[in-house]
Amino acid sequence: MLNKSTIYILRSLAHIAALPGDGIKGAREIANDLSIPANYLGKMLQILAKKGFLYSQKGLGGGFGLARPAEEITMLEIIEAVGEEEFLSGCFWGKELMCTDEAGCVLHSRWKCIVQETRNIFETTTIRDLTTGILP
Repeated sequence: MLNKSTIYILRSLAHIAALPGDGIKGAREIANDLSIPANYLGKMLQILAKKGFLYSQKGLGGGFGLARPAEEITMLEIIEAVGEEEFLSGCFWGKELMCTDEAGCVLHSRWKCIVQETRNIFETTTIRDLTTGILP
């Protein structure tokens, strides 16, 4: 389904959202807490900071925090930000030219329903939802 990088990012954002107080934590600490390679996570969090989902604070007590409230950031926004939206638009068989209703692969109609439902889940599930375990 989603690649490992996207899962790491979503888990990290939920972890940051669940932090008490100012919600700032260093990349290395987050990586340790979630058993994610630290250098890899640091690079991914920098990308999200450049895209406006996180802010970074340098110095003692620095780290990353959410730039927007967790209840305003959807899973779909993050998936699109990291370039994995192809998952939600591609052909099940990997046809180079997009499957269409008129010229679809053998699984097109079934896959289209699954993709639409998955997109709906990602559009309506926020980072806050991921921290509470209570999904819409």
